[in-house]
Amino acid sequence: MSQTFRRGGIYRPRWHWWFPWTVTDWWRPRVSRGGDEWCNDSLLFVTPPIGAFVIFWRTGRLRTMPCPDEWSVMCEDQRADYAPCGNLHGGRIRDDAHHHVMTGTCDEARAWLQDRKDEGTART
Repeated sequence: MSQTFRRGGIYRPRWHWWFPWTVTDWWRPRVSRGGDEWCNDSLLFVTPPIGAFVIFWRTGRLRTMPCPDEWSVMCEDQRADYAPCGNLHGGRIRDDAHHHVMTGTCDEARAWLQDRKDEGTART
C-alpha cells in the first residue's frame, strides 16, 4: 500500500487527513492538541462531515525517533525496530525491513542498541 494513501486516510509528513468513518464521534466538531510517539506536537481538527485533520506544527525537522520518555518504556524488541535493519528506521514504516517485535532482535540491531547505550553513558 502507498506511504501516502492508506485505508484510514492520507498521510503526509506535516499533516494527516482521516476519513470520517475512521474518526471516533465524527459528527462532533472539536480541536485538541496532541502528539505522536516521537513527541512531535500536533493539532487535531475534527470537522463534520469531512473527517479529521492533524497538523504537526513543530518548527524545524520532525523527529523520527521516540523521545526519551517513550524510549524509556519500550522493550528491547520495540527499540530494535528503529535500528537501520528495522521496519521503523528513519521514521517511516519500511516494508523491505524486518519487524523485531515479531521475529526477535537480530544481532545487527543488538549491536546498534549497544552503540546507542554506549553513546548515552559517554554523554552523562
